Amino acid sequence: MSEIRNVPVRPQKRIAAVVAVILAIILAAPTFAPHDPLDTHPQQQLQPPSWENLLGTDELGRDVFSRFLYGGQRTLLMASGAAVLALSIGIVVGVAASIEKQGINAVFSTFMNALLAIPLLILALALITVSGAGELQVIIATGFALIAPMAIFTRAAFKEIRHQPYITAAISLGSTDGWLWMHYFLPNVRPLLSAYGVVIFLYCLLNNAALSFLGLGGEPSAPEWGRMLADGRYVLRSAPWVALAAAMGIVMLALLLNLLARRLSR
Repeated sequence: MSEIRNVPVRPQKRIAAVVAVILAIILAAPTFAPHDPLDTHPQQQLQPPSWENLLGTDELGRDVFSRFLYGGQRTLLMASGAAVLALSIGIVVGVAASIEKQGINAVFSTFMNALLAIPLLILALALITVSGAGELQVIIATGFALIAPMAIFTRAAFKEIRHQPYITAAISLGSTDGWLWMHYFLPNVRPLLSAYGVVIFLYCLLNNAALSFLGLGGEPSAPEWGRMLADGRYVLRSAPWVALAAAMGIVMLALLLNLLARRLSR
């Protein structure tokens, strides 16, 4: 009988598994949260962590652990919506701009460079100023602000592959555009787009949290990591656990997503 060997798990699979578990727990907040995140108990305000309240309570006596889970769910859903908007439009625009036509390239370069000249968060703030505050407005503003980076990255990736010698050889042998896309373009671009897509999602997460921290994310009482940071800053000295939970959640996800993006790009 042949010897059975243990096949090592790739690092990116381990990281992806950790990210998937964390996201699953956060997205299943109603299952794991011990309390209603909106229930207030003024007599129990700013209580330190205990068995009853694993991460303590905030200034209104609300359970921080429950708000952390529900807030993470809200933050991730908002970031996902913004990322879908940025990726879907950015990839389509980038692929269209990769076509070797001078007029298309001139219009693309002018418009995208104008958008890139404005910092992402400033552009999102300007859009919210025009459309008003709210969750949907934050999602649209954050997603729109990241269309330009995604489109430019997609265009550069496709143009680099288009000028490779094997593409020229395949065209000279009579390969059709559909065959080239299926066997050369998509397989070579997919890892790069996947890695940068994770980066775009991370930017959406951070920008959404920043906008919610500024009070632009909708209902003030709704649990959201950026809003939890804003509430916790007023009691940071006396009750640091109020802001620490959301801060650690953002930092932890940012580090894991960054590692995942680096692994996917290899």
